[in-house]
Amino acid sequence: MINIITQFFKSNDLNRQKELDKCFTENINNKFVDKIHYLYENIEDLEYSKKFKSNKIIYYPLKKRINYKDMIQYANNYLDNKICVYLHADMHVTDNFGKLNNFNKNDLYPLTSHHPSKCNKQLKCNCTRQFNTPQGIYGVTFDGFVFMPNISEKIYNNLDYEVNHMGAENKFIYELKKNGYNVVTPNQDIRAIHRHDVIFHNRKDWICIDNTFKPMEYFCKIHKKQKKKSYEDKIVGGGIPFYSGSSKYIKI
Repeated sequence: MINIITQFFKSNDLNRQKELDKCFTENINNKFVDKIHYLYENIEDLEYSKKFKSNKIIYYPLKKRINYKDMIQYANNYLDNKICVYLHADMHVTDNFGKLNNFNKNDLYPLTSHHPSKCNKQLKCNCTRQFNTPQGIYGVTFDGFVFMPNISEKIYNNLDYEVNHMGAENKFIYELKKNGYNVVTPNQDIRAIHRHDVIFHNRKDWICIDNTFKPMEYFCKIHKKQKKKSYEDKIVGGGIPFYSGSSKYIKI
């Protein structure tokens, strides 16, 4: 039913590796997953992944760190008319994804990083930063997306940056909203689990609305100063207006 696109990798930290292995295994075993499209970076990652013996895994030699343009182009080339789920390597789907039967090509679902045990499973779950705004509940932090090909070249050319940049998901949301996509998050109904108890981050600098980059502290300082502003006057990562770079939580 769904096709997962991901870049699993071999970690230097044993405990972190257990989390990544858990996610890869859960995705393999999920009955709603047809295939896992593993866009591997190097031979070491590939060799390690071979211990997960499954005919669901499709190996593709990307040979570099994945970026959003790569992911979309792969989906456009190989997964036409299929429901695609991009996930960071420390995310896995749940049986909730069986509810995606009627997914629309003009929709984009950013996926909240749900905590495996502390999530309250409500619309506002508080697993990530979530905001009660005059227009509803909005989220700004996501570790995956549900979409369908074909996303146009004029969109994905503005997404040519690695997925671990600060503000990466906000830029993704902004570009698709700008081009008429319906961007919403069924936070209670479609839940993906985030396995990240090990303190490990590989974050890069901020990707900006104009495709330039800013150092880590640049927007962090701005965000601290805007707490009392209205949401219409706030920005999210990369200098993107709040409502343009965030996703509204809905029920389906």
